[in-house]
Amino acid sequence: MTVNRIYPARIHISTWLMLVFGIVLVGIGILIVVLNQSIIFFVVTALFVIVGLYIIRAAVSAMRIADIFKKGSAITQAVIVNRPTQKKHVELEHGSDDYVDYQLELKFIPARSKNPAEEIKALASVTQTLYEKYTQQDELNIEYALENPAIFLIEGEK
Repeated sequence: MTVNRIYPARIHISTWLMLVFGIVLVGIGILIVVLNQSIIFFVVTALFVIVGLYIIRAAVSAMRIADIFKKGSAITQAVIVNRPTQKKHVELEHGSDDYVDYQLELKFIPARSKNPAEEIKALASVTQTLYEKYTQQDELNIEYALENPAIFLIEGEK
């Protein structure tokens, strides 16, 4: 099975603040509708609610992934089968930026997962430092979530 890695970010205060901010935006949007029943305010309200719901969704998703990882994980050996890079271009408000996405394609068998004995190929974006540390066919340790092996950390990541 081939998967894209899901990074199990640790939940920090910023995640909680993001959740609260999303709730506040939705609340402001609802308050605007209740106090002013003008069509102009409806557009502003819709914007507040949509942005707020998007922020809430992102925060809850990060919390779920972290929770799955906390429920149980195991360590196994993975083999690097490929080391692709992708040049990416991002348009910014005041110009643009080019950067390189460093990736490691890993192959491993999550022996203790809910569906054991199925080999997984996973593509993981990593830092340049971690990318340069390894070569193709190197073995490294990964810690994967028992419930979903696509959620994993590579040795040396936080």
